[in-house]
Amino acid sequence: MIDVVQNLFFGCGVMPYNEANKAIYAKYTKQYTPDGEIRFLAANPDSKVNSVGTFLLNELAKREQGKEIYLYTDTNCIYQFYEHRGFERVGDQDIMLELQNGIDLKWLMYRKTL
Repeated sequence: MIDVVQNLFFGCGVMPYNEANKAIYAKYTKQYTPDGEIRFLAANPDSKVNSVGTFLLNELAKREQGKEIYLYTDTNCIYQFYEHRGFERVGDQDIMLELQNGIDLKWLMYRKTL
């Protein structure tokens, strides 16, 4: 579903993103066998409730203990959030999203055994 939404809003501008996903994933699966992927984790920064993201990750860890998970993010997002919660960076790639004026960023992949 996320892929459909991205393609509707951004069209072929997400091709570098998709290509980076495939390349990084291929390297990752040479060493790890994932059980699942976090596809989208977001919290409203204006919310009066703190630590919603941390709560969600902790709850996932309780329910899926011992499972290998991975996720993609980029340097325009708060990737440090995952690093502070024990995720290990297992891949990165510089990409240019071809939107309006173009966006240079580094695409990142993280993993963690819950």
